[in-house]
Amino acid sequence: MKMTNVLKAVLVAGLILTGHLGTAATIEVSTVAQLTNALDVAQRTHSTDTILLKKGFYDVSGCAMMRNDGDGNIVDSCSHIAVCDKCVLKGETDDPRDTVIYGDKSNRIVYYYSSSGNRAVLQNLTISNGCATLSNPYKSKIGGGIVGRNQVGIVSNCVVTCCSAEGDGGGAYNVNFLDSTIENCSAATDGGGCHTSIWGFRNGVIRNCTAGSNGGGACSATLKDSLVIGNVAAGRGGGVNYNDYEGISNCVITGNSAYRGGGINWARGGRCGHNIISNNVAVQGGGIYQSVAHNCKIVHNLVRGREGYSDTVFGGGCGGTYDTLSEVYDCEVSGNACARENSTSDRSGGAGEYTEFYRCRIFNNFSHVGASLNRGLAEDCVISNNVAGGFVHGVRMTTSLKRCKLYNVSMTAPGVLVDCIVTGLTNHFELAEGENCYTNGVWDTTDMQYLVNNNGGSFFALTNCLFTLNRGWYLIMGNNAYGDVNVVNCTFADNRIGAVWSNFKAGGCRLNLKNCISVGNVRYDNPSTSCNMRTDNLDDTNVSIENCLFGPGIREGQSYVSTNNIIYASKAGFCGAVKDSAHPYSLRTSSPARNVGVAEDWMATANDIRGAGYPRLRDGKVDLGCYQCWLNPVGMTIGFK
Repeated sequence: MKMTNVLKAVLVAGLILTGHLGTAATIEVSTVAQLTNALDVAQRTHSTDTILLKKGFYDVSGCAMMRNDGDGNIVDSCSHIAVCDKCVLKGETDDPRDTVIYGDKSNRIVYYYSSSGNRAVLQNLTISNGCATLSNPYKSKIGGGIVGRNQVGIVSNCVVTCCSAEGDGGGAYNVNFLDSTIENCSAATDGGGCHTSIWGFRNGVIRNCTAGSNGGGACSATLKDSLVIGNVAAGRGGGVNYNDYEGISNCVITGNSAYRGGGINWARGGRCGHNIISNNVAVQGGGIYQSVAHNCKIVHNLVRGREGYSDTVFGGGCGGTYDTLSEVYDCEVSGNACARENSTSDRSGGAGEYTEFYRCRIFNNFSHVGASLNRGLAEDCVISNNVAGGFVHGVRMTTSLKRCKLYNVSMTAPGVLVDCIVTGLTNHFELAEGENCYTNGVWDTTDMQYLVNNNGGSFFALTNCLFTLNRGWYLIMGNNAYGDVNVVNCTFADNRIGAVWSNFKAGGCRLNLKNCISVGNVRYDNPSTSCNMRTDNLDDTNVSIENCLFGPGIREGQSYVSTNNIIYASKAGFCGAVKDSAHPYSLRTSSPARNVGVAEDWMATANDIRGAGYPRLRDGKVDLGCYQCWLNPVGMTIGFK
């Protein structure tokens, strides 16, 4: 028993001795001379020591340390100090502003090389007043504060401030950051705050940095759990530019500005998700530009022209180009604006232009001319209360909206609308104070003239859509000298309007209605007067109506081409299926609108407005309107006991 205890004591002593011999030492230094001497010894001996820098201010402007190049060679570091191989340089306290290493803008402050994995190389320090410039003895112009040879070591709990570079990376280049701040730095080209950070900038702040080209805050960097605020780029990406790495996630990108992409430009390769992108400013793409965003809030961003320029301005929230659109998934896009300041063209797309939206909520966006959603795609979105020009509530399309719900929205062409619900549009619409990020004022519109307008386009196609509870002058307006408006299997019900259609004159734009229903619509100025098949002008003769069902309300003397149409006295006799109260315009089994439509090829694989489980054809036949009469969704089995 005693021997056993002795052996244990010897073994423990041996372990302690062995641990002591193999454990890195902590070396305390308090002068610049001690600091540079300790760093020089550490890199020449491959020491794993921690160099603990006492609280204070360390002017290293007179230093020009050599460095280990990673291949065993000692060469010029192009920096005041060099932290190489396996050692750690650490401030004495947890407050990085207690321990400041600064220069005189004649050289970069720190070079580092680490070969020991993702661990802290610099910790608890402020790095200030460095400059990477061609005028320094080593002609190195990247990374004004810190430059890293590889992507291994981490700068932790540090502040990099008032540094600059004549090239890329005003604050840092090729450096990973954790719990750190980069502020008041600048780069002549890209990455005012930092450039090239693949592992990432995590849980930190980049603020008040500038770039002469792209990436005011960061360029080519992965960002997570960070704040990017108040940065400026002359070119693209006021906050962040070019992210093809792990992405940008759980960040707040706010108050930044650039020519394109006030918040973010070209975040495509990595996942840009769960960010707040707000209050950024650009000429094109106030929030994001040519980027892909998931589960973000893109809110209160602005595009406007530059003073002294005649800029083409578009995309308050999101922008892109015709061949590289932004893609936005499951996001809130609201309160963005497109202003007319210093601009001569476009000024459209308050929410987005050249952008694809999927499952988004798009509301309270503003554009001065054009429309809030322009030149793009929206699928499964809710679009509401967007204002264009102070007098049109707008979606202007050149592609399509699919399975969207549109509230208080009108549309101009060319475009395509499929499986959409359009409701709640009113004239004299008023945007409440504070809901618009650009004016913070009240926009009281004049009369809303139309719901759908083919102005300026060669086509407009509406398929399987429901238009209900809207209020204005016309449902469909052909305000163009050419092109068609094709309306197939749509239901127009309970709208207060002046006329169903207007301005389809001989030799001009043509209206084609097929398999449609128009019931319960009344005059906006006299609700007791039905208005289901009324034209605004008697010379609107370029209209074809085929296999449609109408309630009463035809203007005396109007003419059109009519084939197999039904005039029905009351909507109560054919719609409002008892078993489908969620869809009040679905068809009753006894409806005269059943099985009397004209089947088209696209219907073989399509559903009605309700989507999956409700095929557009039943036994090869199609009903009128946007609903197909099914007692139960296809695939539903009913059991009896």
